[in-house]
Amino acid sequence: MIKVWMHQMFLAGSKKADSDLGLETDSELSLGQLLEEVCEGDEALLFKLMDEQKNLRPHVNIFIGTKNCRGLGGIDSNVSSGDEVSIFPSLSGG
Repeated sequence: MIKVWMHQMFLAGSKKADSDLGLETDSELSLGQLLEEVCEGDEALLFKLMDEQKNLRPHVNIFIGTKNCRGLGGIDSNVSSGDEVSIFPSLSGG
């Protein structure tokens, strides 16, 4: 199982807001494939995370374990059973 935790900012108003996010799989897949599976049936949620070209939006930070996916291959990063994926908005301010 791949566990997915997503910040409430992305889930507000989503059909998935009260769902356990995760994917039962024994195979390795890309982060993009994982996001499409987890967001299946809720195109608005997927649109908050990825643009029309299936690129990760700049204000979205995704960690696979403790590593930022941008340093692992971005949307093409590999995830597999046992991984924990955390999705956060960017933080800024003073």
